[in-house]
Amino acid sequence: MKDRVDRGGIVYEMARSDIRHRTSTMPPPPPLPPWRAPLAAAIAACTGPLPSVGALATVTPAGTPAVRSVNVRGWPEPSTYTFISDGRSAKAGELAATSATELCFHFPDTREQYRLSGEAVVLGPASRGDDGGRDQGGVGGGAGRDDDPAPPVGARPTAWRGLGASAREWFFWGPPGAPLGTDRPSADAATEGVAADTPPDAFVVVEVQVVRAERLQLGVTPFVRTVYEAGRGEDGGWSAVEVNP
Repeated sequence: MKDRVDRGGIVYEMARSDIRHRTSTMPPPPPLPPWRAPLAAAIAACTGPLPSVGALATVTPAGTPAVRSVNVRGWPEPSTYTFISDGRSAKAGELAATSATELCFHFPDTREQYRLSGEAVVLGPASRGDDGGRDQGGVGGGAGRDDDPAPPVGARPTAWRGLGASAREWFFWGPPGAPLGTDRPSADAATEGVAADTPPDAFVVVEVQVVRAERLQLGVTPFVRTVYEAGRGEDGGWSAVEVNP
């Protein structure tokens, strides 16, 4: 008898005897950084709209700062967050050229501020494993069926499938920052693209690995400011040091 086992979003069919053996030998998940739990609590306590939206800072080719809001879509790894973007935008180009970035959250309900510094990777259509192709082999590596193709695999197709039609339409409005109407596809082409399982080339997923975090608690006097740094704690983990606010 076989059961279905979900491991990180991948579903396997396994005999029950194999489930007991293999799950017992699987390594435990990596621990969360010490700043993740209070950040999650602040997001959960937020009574306003879009609590996962923060201000992202990048560096322009001229060396000047640029800031815009992004919506954090998920955490594929304990210290890595993701958001989506248009690959033709200045933001995506800046991150591809200079990967250093910082995201700032402010939560009025808990009176806290978080700053997450890290290194960004832009996953576009040419990224390995994220080219919008279809998984022909399944788990076992055999050939797929032509009459029942598997959906596209990878971070980009997965994120694309999670978007509603109105969000998908953004990527058929033409290049961001170009004169209005420039390179905008026809209405029929846009409708077809919005309905497609495969994301358009303009659709990118940005993954940011956080290497430093700051939590500033403004609800107490004096304020409490804690700095967390990856690789500086015990056994190479995260350090946590309170500093002057």
